[in-house]
Amino acid sequence: MSKEIIKPGIVLLIITIVAAGLLGAVNIATKDTIAEVEKKATETSMKEVLPDAKSFNDEITNDDKNYGIIKKYSEGLDDSGNTVGYTFNISTKGFSTGLNLMVGITKDGVISGVDVLSHGETPGLGANADQPKWIGQFTDKSGKLEVTKTDSVSENQIQAITGATITSNAVTQAVNTASDFYESVIKNNFSSDKTDVNLSASSVSDSENKGGAE
Repeated sequence: MSKEIIKPGIVLLIITIVAAGLLGAVNIATKDTIAEVEKKATETSMKEVLPDAKSFNDEITNDDKNYGIIKKYSEGLDDSGNTVGYTFNISTKGFSTGLNLMVGITKDGVISGVDVLSHGETPGLGANADQPKWIGQFTDKSGKLEVTKTDSVSENQIQAITGATITSNAVTQAVNTASDFYESVIKNNFSSDKTDVNLSASSVSDSENKGGAE
């Protein structure tokens, strides 16, 4: 093999190694910054969909496969540390993949807000899901919701985005999933814990009364 062939190959290899090293260094340098920006964006969205919350507990990763589109959820608290509701970080598929939402639900099971974090929906059609007028339809509703194409919308209906029924259904089903998760998992667990506490208190009271009788 001639030197004319080897030399350019070595130069190219050195350039590739240096470029890879620089790229790695840039990624390391910006990793924390990107994470911080994403964290702030998430916190802003959480406050937007659950406005009564003054603070939030750390997000919990959801491992319940029955509600797989819910990636994380967090408890929202008021100034006194009382629960006001929960936020749900959801990743689902609309017309395209990558439809990411934040849903807020009050402790009474009422939807307090929905925010589109990011999406890959069609411009002018499904992309309109992030418009305040459309996404605002979900606020103050509760129970199972459905999409309608008519202008007459009932209490449990969401008017579809014109020409984007698939996106409309995807967002609505995501909100329904968050509502069901809250009612079936979070609220039930909270009620069970409360019942256990009450039973324990009752047992203590009974024991004290028996002790007094003796």
